Amino acid sequence: MSKRCVCPGCAAVYAVPAAQLLPGRMLRCFRCGDSWQEMAPAEQLADIATAPEPAAPEPPMPGPPLPDTAAGLRAERVVPAATRAPATAPRRPALTLALAWAVSVATVLGGGSVLVAGHHRVAQIWPASIRLYHAVGLAG
Repeated sequence: MSKRCVCPGCAAVYAVPAAQLLPGRMLRCFRCGDSWQEMAPAEQLADIATAPEPAAPEPPMPGPPLPDTAAGLRAERVVPAATRAPATAPRRPALTLALAWAVSVATVLGGGSVLVAGHHRVAQIWPASIRLYHAVGLAG
């Protein structure tokens, strides 16, 4: 037997097997990622008995049919905060960015030093570069 569960975030409808609706389990919507705790049928009856009379239902909005499967629904067990393992810090992109900058600077400096140290050979291969070397004082 399955129970109809509706996501409070996006109103997606899922048919969840009753065996998965254990006390303390959280449901997560596949569509929007919202999490909620679905109440057991006995708890729902108690809430209905104490709830005020609902207003007239609104007509459903036109649109595509909602999924009626539990394929996209994941269940999680609720773990008290005191027993949770501390979350590991995600890798910081600053280290990767600094490494990329260091490689870029080393490449530019290495290429520049090759052009300066071997300016005679560069001038032989590319005669138009002689004007550039004269401009920076490396003529000869």
